[in-house]
Amino acid sequence: MGNLKPLREPSTEVDVDTLLARLTADRAGYLDQLDFDLQENLNVIDGNVDNILTETGTHPTLGEIEASALLALKAHLVNGTGDIIPPDNKGIWDYLPFLTADVATEAKQDVIDDFHDVPGEDSATDAQMRDVVGKKSD
Repeated sequence: MGNLKPLREPSTEVDVDTLLARLTADRAGYLDQLDFDLQENLNVIDGNVDNILTETGTHPTLGEIEASALLALKAHLVNGTGDIIPPDNKGIWDYLPFLTADVATEAKQDVIDDFHDVPGEDSATDAQMRDVVGKKSD
């Protein structure tokens, strides 16, 4: 603010046009200084980035590595894709195609067989269980 000129000259009055011209010039000077300061700070940041690239030879990748590993783990668990060791690239969904009707029938029979108290002996409870399991699977 030290470079503002007085609104009135000691011996003359300043008209509106002169006043506006002075204010416009002062404003332009402030904006030029602000632009210069901003550009100087951007140059410093750009220089810092250049120094990092020179020292490391590439962009920093710590955050990218962490994100990539997390995404790979999620993809692995959902699709069975990615190179995660262990397990040997087997995701949860890799096993679902094996659940065929034959496997489901066999599993149902295993449940029924588990209710037999004595092998070969058929109780009323076993018969009821077979009916319940059979109806639910139909």
